[in-house]
Amino acid sequence: MFLFSESHIDPSINHGGPIPQHLIQQSQWLLEHSVARGTNATYKTGSNMWEKFCRWHSISIFPATERSLCLFVAHLSLYGYSYSSARTYLAAITFAHNLRGFALDLPSMPILQRTLCGLRHTSPPVASRLPITVPILQGIHHYFATSTINLFDQHCLWSCCSLAFFGCFRIGELLPTLGDNNIQTGDVYFHDNWLRLHLRHSKTDRFSVGIDILIKPIDSPLCPVRALSCYLPHRLASFPAGPLFVLSSGQHLSPSHFNCVIKTAVSHLGLDPTRFSSHSFRSGSATTAAAAGLPDWLIKAQGRWASDAYQLYITTPPSVLANIPQQLVNAPTECTQY
Repeated sequence: MFLFSESHIDPSINHGGPIPQHLIQQSQWLLEHSVARGTNATYKTGSNMWEKFCRWHSISIFPATERSLCLFVAHLSLYGYSYSSARTYLAAITFAHNLRGFALDLPSMPILQRTLCGLRHTSPPVASRLPITVPILQGIHHYFATSTINLFDQHCLWSCCSLAFFGCFRIGELLPTLGDNNIQTGDVYFHDNWLRLHLRHSKTDRFSVGIDILIKPIDSPLCPVRALSCYLPHRLASFPAGPLFVLSSGQHLSPSHFNCVIKTAVSHLGLDPTRFSSHSFRSGSATTAAAAGLPDWLIKAQGRWASDAYQLYITTPPSVLANIPQQLVNAPTECTQY
């Protein structure tokens, strides 16, 4: 991507010649690193889709107009994209414009906003992902223990499940996605039966400073420390280095493969596999922590959230909602008098 050309330079700036190339490159580097890696990858997908759309219809790519953006949203609608996907791709287009020195103020485009409202109102409802809670985790554990999966892979898959839940991990922190920022075998330490995992990078760790995550053994068959203790000797004996989670074939356990395994496991429990994914462990951990009465600040720290976004993952049980009327009628008298 190109950042600023001479035609995008503010004429009010008094410069004595061409802008040094190293300043342009550094500015572009900083802009590109203003978003997380995963977001950057998503933005590239959206930007590429926008450019293909414009070439297909002979529309100017940069700068975009309100009309061309409305047509792009219509294009996404015809191809079955959701409202949330359209918003994400528009954010990608805005970011691509910023990298090239163009300002794109989407909120100030009323026709575009109305078009998005139309897409939101006409899009079919999407079933939300469900959290994996302790009973479901127990069912998954039983599924692995009684399945025909070989012992090595059983230990690998189960330890990944247990860590994802009790460590409230993002799946990209555990399994290979981009580069080697996921947990490696050398990042695992046992000390006085405690487990210490060194997380090299996370979504909220922009500078890859790293953080150590401590997990204490628990008195349960679901214990993540016990799970990893069973898996690690097999792992190191066969493949001494590299990403922590490796299958018996020597292939790294990928997020897509892990997702398929989880869907298979929950389907054996009689649950709808389309409602669960690897992210269900993280949302289930936050939901379970809230149900256990853990304070908000502790849930936020456990999941390494930089904002209050963790609240989006907490699913309120129907029984709690059903009890609200009784709690209202039982409210102290002074709260209901004016």
